[in-house]
Amino acid sequence: MAIMQRIIQDQRQKGSTVCDNLTNEQYSWTKGRLVQINWKEQNLQGELNISGLDALTDLDCSNNQLVSVVASGCALLRSLQCSSNQLKALDVSENPELRSLYCTKNELTYLNVRQNPLLYTLACPDNQLSNLDISNNTLLVELRCQRNLLTGLDVSNASNLKELSCNENQLTGLNLNANPNLKNLFCPENELTSLELSGAAGLERIECQQNKLGSLDLSKNSRLTTVYCSQNQLTSLNVNGASSLTFLDCRQNQLTTLDAGGADALQQLHCHYNQLNSLDVSTNTRLTELWCSNNQFYLLDVSQNTLLSDLDCAHNHLSSLMLNNNSFLHSLRCDNNELSTLDVSHNPKLDLLFCYSNRLNTLNLKGDAALSHLNCEDNQLSELDISENTLLYHLDCKNNKLSSLDVSNNTALAQLSYDSFDVTIIGKSNTKLK
Repeated sequence: MAIMQRIIQDQRQKGSTVCDNLTNEQYSWTKGRLVQINWKEQNLQGELNISGLDALTDLDCSNNQLVSVVASGCALLRSLQCSSNQLKALDVSENPELRSLYCTKNELTYLNVRQNPLLYTLACPDNQLSNLDISNNTLLVELRCQRNLLTGLDVSNASNLKELSCNENQLTGLNLNANPNLKNLFCPENELTSLELSGAAGLERIECQQNKLGSLDLSKNSRLTTVYCSQNQLTSLNVNGASSLTFLDCRQNQLTTLDAGGADALQQLHCHYNQLNSLDVSTNTRLTELWCSNNQFYLLDVSQNTLLSDLDCAHNHLSSLMLNNNSFLHSLRCDNNELSTLDVSHNPKLDLLFCYSNRLNTLNLKGDAALSHLNCEDNQLSELDISENTLLYHLDCKNNKLSSLDVSNNTALAQLSYDSFDVTIIGKSNTKLK
């Protein structure tokens, strides 16, 4: 009791708001022994020395202005939360019972957890750590060490690991073959040139974008549902064994081929800004979203993708696009291709259509009662029938061969861009145009 009163008095003299009533909810007692202290956001200052509290199991001193925490005499300490302080060092070598350690957002350059074999959770992001040795922490389930200065990370002894966040470091390689229980991996914004995942059979989510990976093999990760691997240098991506995969973002790489045939559960595919000269999605029958713009293919067959609602295939070399089987299509971006005709009359849910900068001389919009946004500028249209598009709000049709445009039925039309000197507008008074 006297030790605690001394600690409280010392902190209150420094301006802390810690309560001096030991029956307050900031303190928990068991059989007359103090076991828990909650001093989060209490304006703690300088050093906090709790080494005399030998029964203490839980301490939360996060979100203060501490420069040092001394817990050397707390052999029973199980949980230490000291995040968001100004700690430059932290010694937990005499806390063998420690299960969870949260020391996020400090100024730590060194952290030794080799004497904490029972550690279950370690969260040390937003520090200045250049090395982290977890070889003795075989029970570790969650490790968060993002936004440090790590150049290497060995997790081979942490076979129970389920969550790993090591993004925004300087890692060049990461081997997870000894982590079969790993479910979620977050390692974007490093300098990874290799990522070994064949032994991580339990993986469900991977985020490894913004690295330097040249290849990525996910064929052994059958439980994967979500993959972000964009903005790498990928020339090879194997997802054939990823039978549970529903979301794949591999945009902004250097892929010339992409075989997603084994990913039967795939619902969202983002592969834009690559070098693909073909794309086969015929077996991906659950696909609802396909973003494949800025590639180099001439053909795109979506006839088997009957659930497709969002298609972006702009900036390719498409000369034809058949959409007869895509009755759920809601958004279509097919601009900057080589299309001469486009028939969207079988797409009654279509709300947005961008087909500008093609070679269109025919555009069939019949039956598209839901269409609200249409941009068909920079084509060769001499006629444009929008009589059935009664919800049309925005229309851009300039730089075509139109001589007249009938908007009599387009009572919702409020924005119109056209060649005002060449095109006569019929029924303008029926619209919201000024």
